[in-house]
Amino acid sequence: MNVENVPEQTELPARRVRKPAIRQSNAPPPPVAPKVPTPQEKPKTGLPAITSMLKGRRDAIARVIPPASNLNADNLIQNVLQYVMRDRRLLCCTPYSVLDATLVAASTGLDVIADQAYLIPHEKKWKDDKGNEYHEAWLASFWPSYKGLLTVAARAGFSLDVQEVREGDFIEVAAGTENRIVHKIPFAQRGGVIGVYCVVRNSSNQVVHIERMDNADLDDLRRDTVCWRAFPGEMSRKSVAKRAYKWLPKDNPQVRLLAEVEKRIDEDREVTDLVHGMGELDQPASAA
Repeated sequence: MNVENVPEQTELPARRVRKPAIRQSNAPPPPVAPKVPTPQEKPKTGLPAITSMLKGRRDAIARVIPPASNLNADNLIQNVLQYVMRDRRLLCCTPYSVLDATLVAASTGLDVIADQAYLIPHEKKWKDDKGNEYHEAWLASFWPSYKGLLTVAARAGFSLDVQEVREGDFIEVAAGTENRIVHKIPFAQRGGVIGVYCVVRNSSNQVVHIERMDNADLDDLRRDTVCWRAFPGEMSRKSVAKRAYKWLPKDNPQVRLLAEVEKRIDEDREVTDLVHGMGELDQPASAA
Protein backbone atom coordinates (compact mmCIF):
# COMPACT_ATOMS: atom_id res chain seq x y z
CA MET A 1 0.00 0.00 0.00
CA ASN A 2 1.29 3.30 -1.05
CA VAL A 3 1.49 5.61 1.96
CA GLU A 4 1.22 8.65 -0.20
CA ASN A 5 -2.34 7.69 -1.28
CA VAL A 6 -3.68 7.55 2.36
CA PRO A 7 -6.02 10.51 2.98
CA GLU A 8 -5.12 12.85 5.82
CA GLN A 9 -7.21 12.52 9.01
CA THR A 10 -9.18 15.58 9.92
CA GLU A 11 -9.89 16.66 13.54
CA LEU A 12 -13.28 15.77 14.90
CA PRO A 13 -15.53 18.71 15.84
CA ALA A 14 -15.66 19.59 19.55
CA ARG A 15 -18.44 17.93 21.44
CA ARG A 16 -21.15 20.30 22.56
CA VAL A 17 -21.96 20.22 26.26
CA ARG A 18 -25.49 21.24 27.11
CA LYS A 19 -25.70 23.53 30.11
CA PRO A 20 -28.62 23.16 32.47
CA ALA A 21 -31.36 25.69 31.88
CA ILE A 22 -31.64 28.54 34.35
CA ARG A 23 -35.12 28.60 35.73
CA GLN A 24 -36.57 31.66 37.37
CA SER A 25 -37.70 31.01 40.92
CA ASN A 26 -40.52 32.81 42.65
CA ALA A 27 -38.87 32.32 46.00
CA PRO A 28 -37.77 35.58 47.72
CA PRO A 29 -34.07 36.26 48.00
CA PRO A 30 -32.37 35.09 51.18
CA PRO A 31 -32.63 37.62 54.02
CA VAL A 32 -29.68 39.90 54.49
CA ALA A 33 -28.17 39.60 57.91
CA PRO A 34 -28.09 42.86 59.87
CA LYS A 35 -24.80 44.62 59.79
CA VAL A 36 -22.99 44.22 63.06
CA PRO A 37 -20.36 46.88 63.70
CA THR A 38 -16.87 45.52 63.80
CA PRO A 39 -14.63 46.41 66.73
CA GLN A 40 -12.97 49.03 64.54
CA GLU A 41 -16.35 50.68 63.81
CA LYS A 42 -17.56 50.84 67.42
CA PRO A 43 -16.97 54.22 69.06
CA LYS A 44 -14.44 54.35 71.82
CA THR A 45 -16.04 54.62 75.24
CA GLY A 46 -14.86 54.57 78.82
CA LEU A 47 -13.26 57.09 81.11
CA PRO A 48 -10.02 57.65 79.11
CA ALA A 49 -11.96 58.44 75.92
CA ILE A 50 -14.41 60.75 77.72
CA THR A 51 -11.57 62.50 79.56
CA SER A 52 -9.67 63.04 76.31
CA MET A 53 -12.79 64.44 74.63
CA LEU A 54 -13.69 66.92 77.40
CA LYS A 55 -10.17 68.15 78.04
CA GLY A 56 -9.52 68.43 74.31
CA ARG A 57 -12.55 70.75 74.00
CA ARG A 58 -11.86 72.70 77.18
CA ASP A 59 -11.67 76.05 75.35
CA ALA A 60 -14.97 75.41 73.56
CA ILE A 61 -16.65 74.67 76.90
CA ALA A 62 -15.19 77.82 78.47
CA ARG A 63 -16.45 80.04 75.64
CA VAL A 64 -20.13 79.18 76.18
CA ILE A 65 -20.21 79.73 79.96
CA PRO A 66 -22.30 82.86 80.72
CA PRO A 67 -20.38 85.68 82.42
CA ALA A 68 -23.09 86.03 85.11
CA SER A 69 -22.41 82.53 86.47
CA ASN A 70 -19.52 81.52 88.67
CA LEU A 71 -18.96 78.36 86.67
CA ASN A 72 -15.42 77.40 85.71
CA ALA A 73 -14.64 75.17 82.73
CA ASP A 74 -11.96 73.13 84.52
CA ASN A 75 -14.19 72.59 87.55
CA LEU A 76 -17.13 71.62 85.36
CA ILE A 77 -15.05 69.07 83.45
CA GLN A 78 -13.74 67.58 86.68
CA ASN A 79 -17.25 67.37 88.17
CA VAL A 80 -18.61 65.74 85.01
CA LEU A 81 -15.84 63.12 85.10
CA GLN A 82 -16.56 62.36 88.75
CA TYR A 83 -20.26 62.13 87.95
CA VAL A 84 -19.61 59.75 85.06
CA MET A 85 -17.47 57.46 87.21
CA ARG A 86 -20.43 56.86 89.54
CA ASP A 87 -22.59 55.31 86.80
CA ARG A 88 -21.29 52.48 84.60
CA ARG A 89 -23.94 53.29 81.99
CA LEU A 90 -22.46 56.78 81.60
CA LEU A 91 -19.06 55.18 81.14
CA CYS A 92 -20.55 53.31 78.19
CA CYS A 93 -21.91 56.51 76.60
CA THR A 94 -20.22 57.93 73.54
CA PRO A 95 -17.74 60.66 74.47
CA TYR A 96 -19.33 63.04 71.98
CA SER A 97 -22.73 62.76 73.71
CA VAL A 98 -21.07 63.49 77.06
CA LEU A 99 -19.45 66.53 75.47
CA ASP A 100 -22.83 67.71 74.13
CA ALA A 101 -24.40 67.37 77.59
CA THR A 102 -21.48 69.24 79.13
CA LEU A 103 -21.85 72.06 76.60
CA VAL A 104 -25.55 72.41 77.45
CA ALA A 105 -24.67 72.54 81.15
CA ALA A 106 -21.98 75.15 80.47
CA SER A 107 -24.22 77.30 78.28
CA THR A 108 -26.91 77.41 80.99
CA GLY A 109 -24.34 77.99 83.72
CA LEU A 110 -25.38 74.87 85.67
CA ASP A 111 -23.02 72.37 87.23
CA VAL A 112 -23.69 68.68 87.88
CA ILE A 113 -23.11 69.08 91.62
CA ALA A 114 -25.38 70.45 94.35
CA ASP A 115 -28.36 68.93 92.48
CA GLN A 116 -28.35 71.70 89.87
CA ALA A 117 -28.41 69.29 86.94
CA TYR A 118 -27.89 65.64 86.08
CA LEU A 119 -26.44 63.52 83.29
CA ILE A 120 -28.95 60.84 82.30
CA PRO A 121 -27.86 57.83 80.18
CA HIS A 122 -30.29 56.41 77.66
CA GLU A 123 -29.97 53.62 75.12
CA LYS A 124 -30.25 54.38 71.42
CA LYS A 125 -31.66 51.53 69.33
CA TRP A 126 -32.37 50.91 65.66
CA LYS A 127 -34.95 48.68 63.99
CA ASP A 128 -34.65 46.42 60.99
CA ASP A 129 -37.33 45.81 58.37
CA LYS A 130 -39.03 43.25 60.61
CA GLY A 131 -39.26 45.61 63.57
CA ASN A 132 -36.54 43.90 65.61
CA GLU A 133 -34.64 46.32 67.83
CA TYR A 134 -30.88 46.29 68.16
CA HIS A 135 -28.59 48.19 70.49
CA GLU A 136 -26.69 50.97 68.77
CA ALA A 137 -25.12 53.11 71.49
CA TRP A 138 -25.49 54.64 74.94
CA LEU A 139 -25.96 58.42 74.92
CA ALA A 140 -25.75 60.97 77.73
CA SER A 141 -28.33 63.74 78.09
CA PHE A 142 -28.41 66.92 80.15
CA TRP A 143 -31.28 67.06 82.65
CA PRO A 144 -31.77 70.23 84.77
CA SER A 145 -33.28 69.87 88.24
CA TYR A 146 -35.77 72.20 89.88
CA LYS A 147 -32.85 73.76 91.77
CA GLY A 148 -31.28 74.50 88.40
CA LEU A 149 -34.45 76.32 87.36
CA LEU A 150 -34.28 78.33 90.59
CA THR A 151 -30.62 79.17 89.94
CA VAL A 152 -31.18 80.48 86.41
CA ALA A 153 -34.26 82.42 87.51
CA ALA A 154 -32.27 84.09 90.30
CA ARG A 155 -29.66 85.30 87.80
CA ALA A 156 -32.48 86.97 85.86
CA GLY A 157 -33.73 88.75 88.99
CA PHE A 158 -36.59 86.39 89.93
CA SER A 159 -37.04 83.99 92.81
CA LEU A 160 -38.96 80.71 92.68
CA ASP A 161 -40.17 79.55 96.10
CA VAL A 162 -41.19 75.88 95.88
CA GLN A 163 -43.03 74.33 98.84
CA GLU A 164 -44.85 71.09 99.62
CA VAL A 165 -48.30 71.10 101.21
CA ARG A 166 -48.98 68.22 103.59
CA GLU A 167 -51.95 66.96 105.51
CA GLY A 168 -52.54 69.14 108.56
CA ASP A 169 -51.15 72.30 106.95
CA PHE A 170 -53.27 75.42 106.65
CA ILE A 171 -53.14 76.77 103.10
CA GLU A 172 -55.00 79.74 101.65
CA VAL A 173 -54.46 81.23 98.20
CA ALA A 174 -55.87 84.66 97.37
CA ALA A 175 -55.91 85.16 93.60
CA GLY A 176 -56.93 88.20 91.59
CA THR A 177 -55.66 91.59 92.70
CA GLU A 178 -54.35 90.29 96.06
CA ASN A 179 -52.20 87.52 94.54
CA ARG A 180 -50.92 86.15 97.83
CA ILE A 181 -50.65 82.85 99.64
CA VAL A 182 -50.84 81.97 103.35
CA HIS A 183 -49.22 78.69 104.36
CA LYS A 184 -49.11 77.73 108.05
CA ILE A 185 -47.29 74.59 109.10
CA PRO A 186 -48.11 72.84 112.40
CA PHE A 187 -45.31 72.26 114.85
CA ALA A 188 -46.28 68.61 115.29
CA GLN A 189 -45.61 65.85 112.79
CA ARG A 190 -47.14 66.52 109.38
CA GLY A 191 -49.02 64.07 107.18
CA GLY A 192 -48.53 63.01 103.58
CA VAL A 193 -48.04 65.34 100.64
CA ILE A 194 -51.28 66.61 99.12
CA GLY A 195 -49.81 69.14 96.69
CA VAL A 196 -47.04 71.58 95.82
CA TYR A 197 -46.88 75.25 94.88
CA CYS A 198 -44.38 77.77 93.58
CA VAL A 199 -44.38 81.52 94.21
CA VAL A 200 -42.64 83.70 91.59
CA ARG A 201 -41.29 87.00 92.90
CA ASN A 202 -39.42 89.74 91.06
CA SER A 203 -36.38 91.69 92.22
CA SER A 204 -38.66 93.98 94.29
CA ASN A 205 -40.03 90.93 96.15
CA GLN A 206 -43.43 91.41 94.57
CA VAL A 207 -45.45 88.29 93.85
CA VAL A 208 -45.70 87.88 90.09
CA HIS A 209 -47.42 84.52 89.94
CA ILE A 210 -48.52 81.61 92.15
CA GLU A 211 -48.51 78.17 90.56
CA ARG A 212 -50.15 75.34 92.51
CA MET A 213 -50.68 71.64 91.79
CA ASP A 214 -52.51 69.02 93.83
CA ASN A 215 -51.93 65.28 93.68
CA ALA A 216 -54.44 64.87 90.84
CA ASP A 217 -52.44 67.33 88.72
CA LEU A 218 -49.20 65.51 89.57
CA ASP A 219 -50.70 62.12 88.69
CA ASP A 220 -51.45 63.41 85.19
CA LEU A 221 -47.75 64.22 84.73
CA ARG A 222 -46.35 61.18 86.51
CA ARG A 223 -44.49 58.74 84.25
CA ASP A 224 -43.16 55.27 84.73
CA THR A 225 -39.55 56.39 84.55
CA VAL A 226 -36.51 55.89 86.74
CA CYS A 227 -36.64 59.51 87.92
CA TRP A 228 -40.29 59.37 88.99
CA ARG A 229 -39.84 56.00 90.72
CA ALA A 230 -36.64 56.96 92.54
CA PHE A 231 -37.30 60.65 93.26
CA PRO A 232 -41.07 61.31 93.42
CA GLY A 233 -40.69 64.36 95.68
CA GLU A 234 -37.98 65.91 93.50
CA MET A 235 -40.03 65.37 90.35
CA SER A 236 -43.15 66.83 91.98
CA ARG A 237 -41.30 70.00 92.96
CA LYS A 238 -39.75 70.24 89.51
CA SER A 239 -43.17 69.86 87.84
CA VAL A 240 -44.60 72.90 89.60
CA ALA A 241 -41.34 74.86 89.17
CA LYS A 242 -41.41 74.20 85.41
CA ARG A 243 -44.91 75.61 85.11
CA ALA A 244 -43.98 78.67 87.14
CA TYR A 245 -40.77 79.07 85.12
CA LYS A 246 -42.87 79.69 82.00
CA TRP A 247 -43.98 83.01 83.50
CA LEU A 248 -40.44 84.40 83.46
CA PRO A 249 -39.56 86.89 80.70
CA LYS A 250 -37.55 85.25 77.95
CA ASP A 251 -35.34 88.24 77.17
CA ASN A 252 -32.56 86.63 79.23
CA PRO A 253 -30.57 84.18 77.03
CA GLN A 254 -30.07 81.65 79.84
CA VAL A 255 -33.77 81.69 80.75
CA ARG A 256 -34.68 81.29 77.08
CA LEU A 257 -32.20 78.45 76.49
CA LEU A 258 -33.22 76.48 79.58
CA ALA A 259 -36.91 76.86 78.65
CA GLU A 260 -36.18 75.38 75.23
CA VAL A 261 -34.18 72.54 76.79
CA GLU A 262 -37.09 71.66 79.09
CA LYS A 263 -39.55 71.83 76.21
CA ARG A 264 -37.53 69.41 74.11
CA ILE A 265 -37.06 67.02 77.01
CA ASP A 266 -40.84 66.89 77.48
CA GLU A 267 -41.28 66.24 73.75
CA ASP A 268 -38.51 63.60 73.73
CA ARG A 269 -36.47 65.59 71.22
CA GLU A 270 -32.73 66.10 70.91
CA VAL A 271 -31.15 69.19 72.44
CA THR A 272 -27.63 68.78 71.08
CA ASP A 273 -28.25 71.07 68.11
CA LEU A 274 -28.78 73.94 70.56
CA VAL A 275 -25.08 73.96 71.39
CA HIS A 276 -23.59 73.07 68.00
CA GLY A 277 -21.54 76.00 66.81
CA MET A 278 -21.63 77.75 70.19
CA GLY A 279 -18.01 76.95 70.98
CA GLU A 280 -16.75 76.58 67.43
CA LEU A 281 -17.77 72.94 67.76
CA ASP A 282 -18.63 71.67 64.30
CA GLN A 283 -17.34 68.16 63.84
CA PRO A 284 -16.94 65.27 66.29
CA ALA A 285 -13.45 64.73 67.56
CA SER A 286 -11.56 61.58 66.72
CA ALA A 287 -12.33 60.15 70.16
CA ALA A 288 -16.09 60.17 69.48
